[in-house]
Amino acid sequence: MGRFRPPPGHGRPACLAVIGGTLLAVARDRRAAGPRPQWSLLVWNLAGGKGGPAPVAAHAFDPGFVPTALTHPPTFVDKVLVGGADGSTQLWNFVAGAMLHASTVGADAAAAAGPGGGRAAPAAARPALRTMCPAPALDIVALGFANGVVALVDVRADVVLTVLRDAAGTGAAAAAAAGPAGAVGAAAGPPLGGAVTALSFCTAPGAAPLLAVGGAAGCLALWDLETARLAGVLPHAHAPGSPVTTAHWFAGEARLLTGGGDNALRQWALAAGGGGGGAGGSGTPAMAASLASASAPLTLLRSRTGHAAPPALVRFYGADGTRLLSAGSADRSLRLVSAIQDAQSRELSQGPGLGAQARRLRVEVADLKLPRVVALDACPVRFLLFVCLFFFFFFLRGWDG
Repeated sequence: MGRFRPPPGHGRPACLAVIGGTLLAVARDRRAAGPRPQWSLLVWNLAGGKGGPAPVAAHAFDPGFVPTALTHPPTFVDKVLVGGADGSTQLWNFVAGAMLHASTVGADAAAAAGPGGGRAAPAAARPALRTMCPAPALDIVALGFANGVVALVDVRADVVLTVLRDAAGTGAAAAAAAGPAGAVGAAAGPPLGGAVTALSFCTAPGAAPLLAVGGAAGCLALWDLETARLAGVLPHAHAPGSPVTTAHWFAGEARLLTGGGDNALRQWALAAGGGGGGAGGSGTPAMAASLASASAPLTLLRSRTGHAAPPALVRFYGADGTRLLSAGSADRSLRLVSAIQDAQSRELSQGPGLGAQARRLRVEVADLKLPRVVALDACPVRFLLFVCLFFFFFFLRGWDG
């Protein structure tokens, strides 16, 4: 495809968005003088991108405006909606390089609905906008804010339609909704706190209008938009303290893909009675009934995980050189990594039941993990054998594979 570089004097691109044959990003202009930062909207033509050309355009935002999110409302041709750290949104024509409209209605509603909010929200009280997602309904965009509020806004009419307070799925009420097993259940009330970091609308045929909201604490909440009530929550969709960075419902299906700061990708399905729904998982009667009720548990279909932090020890295992042992990471895990088939990669540290054990003992998973590995070796004699030395603890531990 080619490598796309920012123009000279600009920092690392962020907030990427692909609209047709156009790649958009934002980057800070380091050449600008003055106390307030200067950012630019960068535009690349994907069709002519071979060889890594410079952007075809770089449109400057107003000084002091710090972009934090990009999205494209489908009914707006050649337009992109840009969210800022001050909570405001700007509608840009990226072909003409002109800002068409700026709005703070979503930020004002989020400030009023957030902790300590009131009827009048001064500019200083507006929360930062963290993520945006266009809805299946025309001209509607969901805005997720740092104070845990989600606002559904009609960007054409510039009005707020719905506000969801404490939407990110953390707090005591969300824990009660999840139940002792951590499954999705009916909510008794709104959860408390947590920044919104990911949004996605369910578009499965015949489904209830569901909005998936990922939070900075690793929780995943499902909201029924017909009633504006919390339908269920997974408090440990990703590792505690690791934000849900991405959420995406597959178009026309009952499958949800999430990515987190714990370096994990997970695929979920809504299935009646917690059933598997199958790897395909789309359009089955049981799943349609599950979505219609919006109260069935999310079933984990598959996941791919890696180290949540860079490993310090990496060793080849086996004569063919297709497998690696990696450890020494701050996540205190030992992993076997296949270089040819990722399905064979797995964590070896303490087995897959550590999360269930932590929930049973009502402690964090980190409290049960082994210390960080500082040395390891392997011997391929009949069975796979790993011997590891742990940081601060003078003992060895072995794995017989």
